[in-house]
Amino acid sequence: MGNSQGQLKSSRFENALHMSIEQSLRSSSATPHPLFSQLYLEKDIKVGLPEVLPVPPDHVDPCRQVAISPRGSTQQESVHQRGPGPPQVPPRLVSPLPPIPGPIPLVHGPIQRVVLPPSSLAQSYHQQRYIIPGQFPPPHAMPPLMCNVPPPPSLRHSDKPPTQQHHHSRLLSPKEERSPRGQRSSASPARPATLEGCQDVGFCKAGADIRLSSIHAKLPDRFVLVGATSPYLPEDTLVAAVDGRFLPLPGNAQSLHLTGFSGDCVGCGKRGFRYFSEFANHINLKVVSEAKKENHLRYYITLRQGRMVKGALIPWQDAAAREPRMLPAVVEVPPQSGDGRTSPDREHPQGISDIHVKEESDPPGSSKDLKQPPKKRHRFHNLDEEKQAGESPVKRRMHSHPPSPEVKLPPSNAKDSAFVPANLADCCGTKVAILECCGSLPSLHGHVSDVSVSALFRRSFLRGTNELSEGAQTENTLNQPTRILLLIKYLLQLGPRLPYCEGFAAALTRAVTETDGSLGGTSSVVTREQLPSLAKLSADASHGSGRVVVTQDSLAAGLTEVLQSLASSLSADRCPDYTFIVCDPEHDELQFCVVVSGPLQARALIEGSTSSADRANQHSTIAEDILLLASHFDKSCQGIELDDLIAKFSAHLDGKVFPPFNSALPAKIDESEASEMKPTPYEDLHERDTSLHPHQIRAAMMLLSRVCSIADRDRSSLDLGRFTEVGLLIVTPPSEVLYEQTVDRLHSSRILLDVNLVSMDSRDAGKPFVMKLDDRTGSQSQLEDFVANVRSKAETLFVVVLDSVGSDQSGFQEIADVPNVLFLHVSSTPYSLQTRNTPIPRENEIHMDKHQYVEGDSSHSRYFGIRDYQASLGWTNQTPLLQSDETFELMAESLLKSYPDLHSRIAGTYLLVRQYSVAILNAATGQNHRGATDATMVTVQDLIASPLADKHGRGPMVLLRIPSPQLAALAYQRLRQVRDRLGLSYRFEVILAGPDRAVEVHQHFLQRLQAWRGLPSSWAPATYEDLEGLPCILILTDEHTHGESMPKSLKVVDLRLVNEGMFDLAGLECELGLASSHVTRTPVDARSTERCDGDETGTGDESTKRHEKSEQDATTATRRMEADEEPPLVLVSRQAFVVLNEAQSGGYACSLPPCNDTRWMAGLRPPLTSSSSEDRSSYYREWTESSHEMPDTMNHPRRLLLYGPPQIGKTGAYLHFCRVLHHMLVKLQEVEVDDDHRTTGPSNPDPAPLGGPPDLSRVERMTFDTTIYQERYKHCSLIWHPGMSKQDLTRRATSDVQGKKNSTVLVKATKLTSHNSFHSCEECQSYCTGDSTKESEILTTRIHEFRICDPLLGEVSCQFIIPSQQESNFIFENETGSLCSLHLPVTGQENKQAVKSPMFMLMRNLPEQSLANLYHVMDGCRHTLVLVCKEKDTDAIRKQWPCHTVLVLPLLANSMGGGGLKYFVKRVATQNLRAERLRYQTLGVDPGSVWPLILIMEDWLFSWRKTDMSRSEVEVSLNSVICHVEALPDITQFALMGVDQWSTRSKVTQRDCRKSFVDNMVFLNVELTEDVQYNPYEFFHEDIDFSWRVHNRQLPICTLAYLQVMVKSTLRELNPPDIIVHPSTLSRGPITADRFLVLPGADDCALLLAPPHFVVEKYLSDVAFQGLLSSSMDLLHHPVLVMEGYISLGPKIPVFPVSSTAGPVSELEGMAFSGLVIDTCLHPVPSKQFIQQSRFIDAAQLVLISPDGNSARTAVMELDLERNWQLETLQTANTREDGPMAVIRGTYRTELSLGIVGQL
Repeated sequence: MGNSQGQLKSSRFENALHMSIEQSLRSSSATPHPLFSQLYLEKDIKVGLPEVLPVPPDHVDPCRQVAISPRGSTQQESVHQRGPGPPQVPPRLVSPLPPIPGPIPLVHGPIQRVVLPPSSLAQSYHQQRYIIPGQFPPPHAMPPLMCNVPPPPSLRHSDKPPTQQHHHSRLLSPKEERSPRGQRSSASPARPATLEGCQDVGFCKAGADIRLSSIHAKLPDRFVLVGATSPYLPEDTLVAAVDGRFLPLPGNAQSLHLTGFSGDCVGCGKRGFRYFSEFANHINLKVVSEAKKENHLRYYITLRQGRMVKGALIPWQDAAAREPRMLPAVVEVPPQSGDGRTSPDREHPQGISDIHVKEESDPPGSSKDLKQPPKKRHRFHNLDEEKQAGESPVKRRMHSHPPSPEVKLPPSNAKDSAFVPANLADCCGTKVAILECCGSLPSLHGHVSDVSVSALFRRSFLRGTNELSEGAQTENTLNQPTRILLLIKYLLQLGPRLPYCEGFAAALTRAVTETDGSLGGTSSVVTREQLPSLAKLSADASHGSGRVVVTQDSLAAGLTEVLQSLASSLSADRCPDYTFIVCDPEHDELQFCVVVSGPLQARALIEGSTSSADRANQHSTIAEDILLLASHFDKSCQGIELDDLIAKFSAHLDGKVFPPFNSALPAKIDESEASEMKPTPYEDLHERDTSLHPHQIRAAMMLLSRVCSIADRDRSSLDLGRFTEVGLLIVTPPSEVLYEQTVDRLHSSRILLDVNLVSMDSRDAGKPFVMKLDDRTGSQSQLEDFVANVRSKAETLFVVVLDSVGSDQSGFQEIADVPNVLFLHVSSTPYSLQTRNTPIPRENEIHMDKHQYVEGDSSHSRYFGIRDYQASLGWTNQTPLLQSDETFELMAESLLKSYPDLHSRIAGTYLLVRQYSVAILNAATGQNHRGATDATMVTVQDLIASPLADKHGRGPMVLLRIPSPQLAALAYQRLRQVRDRLGLSYRFEVILAGPDRAVEVHQHFLQRLQAWRGLPSSWAPATYEDLEGLPCILILTDEHTHGESMPKSLKVVDLRLVNEGMFDLAGLECELGLASSHVTRTPVDARSTERCDGDETGTGDESTKRHEKSEQDATTATRRMEADEEPPLVLVSRQAFVVLNEAQSGGYACSLPPCNDTRWMAGLRPPLTSSSSEDRSSYYREWTESSHEMPDTMNHPRRLLLYGPPQIGKTGAYLHFCRVLHHMLVKLQEVEVDDDHRTTGPSNPDPAPLGGPPDLSRVERMTFDTTIYQERYKHCSLIWHPGMSKQDLTRRATSDVQGKKNSTVLVKATKLTSHNSFHSCEECQSYCTGDSTKESEILTTRIHEFRICDPLLGEVSCQFIIPSQQESNFIFENETGSLCSLHLPVTGQENKQAVKSPMFMLMRNLPEQSLANLYHVMDGCRHTLVLVCKEKDTDAIRKQWPCHTVLVLPLLANSMGGGGLKYFVKRVATQNLRAERLRYQTLGVDPGSVWPLILIMEDWLFSWRKTDMSRSEVEVSLNSVICHVEALPDITQFALMGVDQWSTRSKVTQRDCRKSFVDNMVFLNVELTEDVQYNPYEFFHEDIDFSWRVHNRQLPICTLAYLQVMVKSTLRELNPPDIIVHPSTLSRGPITADRFLVLPGADDCALLLAPPHFVVEKYLSDVAFQGLLSSSMDLLHHPVLVMEGYISLGPKIPVFPVSSTAGPVSELEGMAFSGLVIDTCLHPVPSKQFIQQSRFIDAAQLVLISPDGNSARTAVMELDLERNWQLETLQTANTREDGPMAVIRGTYRTELSLGIVGQL
């Protein structure tokens, strides 16, 4: 008959004839079924009977009737079956149609209408209503003749997710029952069919709904959906599936297409309709004319937004005038959910994305791709059957995907699109990945589900994004041909390794920076003409792994050619791993793409970039795949009958179990006895260390310092002065265990009690302060309550800790800009927060380094982290702690080659769980069955044997990481089943853990944990750390880990299944972070082992290689230590091991992308060469950006980042930060004030009533109290008086202890206290910062010059910086606007201000610490306050106090001390008083009535107290104190008036005032003290000297004892200059006070950079008279005589200041002094007679101070000192530019004076 085979097989013919007759009897059509067209085929074509099912003989499980080839193909004889096993007997064919009810009568008569049973084919599909070859209906929908035939595994569906089914263990056990489960019926009810079939329009003969409004269909290859119109259903369209080759091309009615018809019913699934008339009858088209496809098939059916709608018209030749539209070639429906609804489109991550038809596309039947049937082929033959008949159901299932919204519509021109052949994935053994590189990738149509497109290297070819920097030169960039050649070389050199864009970027960078001008033998700049030949040379050297295709037509043509070539390959082993397509058109740009067909590379690219939702959908067929794998291992020659062995051993146990612990028991015991065994409490159980370590304290203090810097830099961003307490909220990822772990940390730290957030110490009290970041109602209400607290408590600084939540800040945008919220991000992988558009400033990053821990902690606990695991790969004396199981990898790779459609996670999980099962079996039976690797065997044996050897039942934990929740649930069920059946149910526990699961253990193991800890039965573990010591397998699931801490008993971390999701740095570090911990180690001879290993670093390079040295030391110490606690062993996948092994020094950070939430800013960028955290952060901030829009503004000042390695102690660090932040805020409100130790002065002979005003006459009669009360003067000399005792001198000597802190007390700030710049409130805001909403009050400042004519220093110039708000306090010239004077009131007139005296505050402390905010303490009244500062401090003071008037002293004041500041203040006040008197005189006012008093005050005055009549202290304001003093009678007659310094030990006696030294707060009468000046050269005791000289002038001085001022304690000296060595000289040893003086002209001395007067003052107070102390002199009766003022000689030497011009001193009579000090710099030389009348003891010391040598010699001659003193001339060790002072030292010798008298 012309068959190419020569003859027909009789069996085939008989079977086909039988089926044809049966179909003819059942058909209502008169047209017979085309039997011979099915048989008249070529040799490789099977009989096209889709409704024929093979039934294996003897009802053998069909899962074992498929012979599996090495590439996973099946034999032709079993095209509908899966599983191993060769076919033996040809299957008999059974019809799937309903059986004939009875014999058809041959006589005429009515035929009974028989109603078919409800188990019709039309009711059995909820996802598809037609039969695809290789897929079959479930058994309940089959006719009775097939009900006993079990379906293949690929058809086992379930309406429940895998985690909810009751067959978890069965999916891993082939011996269990494998009966299929039923499916739901279709969403549209099927019409009942009779023998003649359903006759309703819109339903097919089988009763299935085929209307467009309710259709859900899935198509075989090459078929498209079309719409047919029926005159009886005008409101709807009937849907049919038609082979696209029998339809014209869209928009081209003249296109070539096959005549005839080939269609399927989308309702019941019936296939193989060869005549349109037959098909029209089946679908009840009810045509009224001739049934022709051109007349009734009108529309293409397209998919829009997940719905089937009518598309463009089919351009038949008679309808060519109609406007054509773009039509789909393959319309794929998304998979349906359980209720039959279409699932929404999924979003794909950047990189790999499945390519599908979007809504409209071209049909595949273009003239270019259309193949005409060969001769003698029947024209109605279904051309798809030759491909579909032999394909595996597993393969076809994998290739069905929902449409992707990312695909571009192909253009109408076929040249711009590429066609994907039907069998591409089958021939390549995997889905093909297309790397889009240079140029636009053409649109794809056809079987687009077989390909995926990746933009992995797209950015590396974009113009303008590949420069090394923004200003890169043109010659430093690479052209496109060079980039293409580099990519080809890079991919071909990878071998089995996976491609990364970071690796290619490094290759590009090397090409730019290399100087040899070669790229593997080619020029560094490749031209377009050179590219094809160079690319082919590279491919030829790759040994078949690469192929280059060059085309000049279009990229689409080259891509089509490559895909067709791959699809026509006879074996996937012959397909290259990479095919490079280069399109080089003549008049267009270069185009380039890569087709990845290597199974390993393509699978990794596709699987590694799918989202979690896609993975869940891919795992929807886990049950089928597990059954396939189980069947494979059951009959594989390399496998074992695992379930048979388990069942056999379980029967051997006879209901008994192995003992839980205690090896003294028998080998097997009853289960009841095992359940009752309880261990004793274990005292040495490892409990978590709750103490703070030095590195945590250091990190907390660094955070606190950063917060203070933020407040210092910009008070508007963070004003710490307005906060009084701290609030706390810790936000964690949606992990139940991490939430409970954080609550535990919070409870154990006791921070909530420390910061007064709770009043009771309980664990539950901390739960309101921890929130999980999820969508639960409780979390949302907790967040709402927190936001309400933030807005209602403005005085509370809330710290929001975002712990491991990355850049997810949802929910906190409402309070992002609230000024009382501080955000602290905490992460071990901060890469999503270290981008160019991050809201966290670079300076707000705090890194916790492990070396901080090593340096600061004296214990032997050491952090063992990721870098240490990498370093262990170089160990030579012990096994590395980071390993890869190569045997497991090879087994998994072989399994995936056999089943290329299997997902690697499914295959890997099944294989690993099977290995654990075999290992448990071997450990239980003592045998050695094959099937488990050595790593698995050792792990399981240690797990099972350890509890038996321990009397408490302790054992290790094995962490098994399975990212997929579905697979983890199956593994959990299987391992528990294997454990229980093998009698080990009481030996170790199997725990399933995940983010949404609490820790659950069996009651027996729970009792064991409770017994160890001695806890009640109500306790249950809440964290993984609570499982310490429990032998268990912890199966940890979820795509990502969240930073949960593991117990010390963790011994093995199995990460062999973690392949996907590790293509970024963050994922890798998170997975390895599970094993990071602190271990206790004992050091062993680290120095000797360093030298042996050659790790010693040269001493000459220590300063330049400090970081590298610390790394080497840490590595060596880790390597050479005997472990008390071994870190866990980590088993990683081959992929992760290669990455970690290639860069043991941390360089793997350069070869991996940072994380999935970021992307690179440029493909060409400089390499990351440093491993330091600072350099890496700067690199990522420059070259990465967030892949999503950051919700915050850039560089948010109140956002901080704390990051460090996993488990290093970040939680303890940020909790301690909250504690110290609270203490700092409290300290800002509590000021530390001095508590002076006071002694009672001499009694007052004329007491006055307490609190009464001081009388001038009474004060004048008082004795001057020379006692120095203030404790800050404890280093100064006492002033000798006749009543001084030995105890006074001893007390002063012992009080001056080096480094001893003054006695202080804490006092809380109130409204009646002064404040520093940190304080801020609404009342004093305008006073401090000038912030105002009124435009008229905009702050402006003017600088005015104020000249002073000084007799000592000459004419000097000061500056007044006057804000506009303070200009009313000054007088300006009307014409020029220059400053005339500071306004002074007139006595007796009403003043516009509350106080009359202008206040001059000396700025000695740091500007922000100075108590210059006097708004509250002045009761808000107007006053004149002038801040006095040196020129070098001007900018800082103006920044902190912009609204204050500032007096800037001349430049020479920069080297002066407190005496110099007050000297200039008095000079300014004196000249201002003169100017005001002249001004008032011109106004006709008595000049003598001008107010003469000013107030000189320090910047450390805090609060004021007043003692009332009841002798109790009352806090008063400064305003009331000043008003009280100014209202005193005869106040203008006092030269000095002051208040006492507050002390807890001071007792106010009946005296209300005393005559003594005045300091801190001085009311100075400028008029009376005009002739008395402060010593400008004094640095430490200018007030004592000035008060003594005022008293010496007989001017009245009074200290009001009932008014006291609190002085803020300060550790800072009063602006002492630094004494350093001049760089021109070399210092020999430390600079001490005895080296301050040198001989004139000495060359070998060290010159000092310090003011000469300061050098002399330090010399006098430290060493000048130390020789007197070593002698036997009685200093109590022989003080040192000081001329014309007070000079301190140290606390142990009393001084007696006198003045030669004040008249005779009664105390001089009969006194003999131990020394003499004369200072002629400021005072005149005393009279010679006065000196000669004074008596000195033998060996008395002399110090004469003069400005220079000439002045010194003149003074010596005037005083005739050489007569009685043995002199030595010295000078200060200053440079000539500084003007060294002359110092004459002498020793009094009695024999000298006697000798001179004898000569006379």
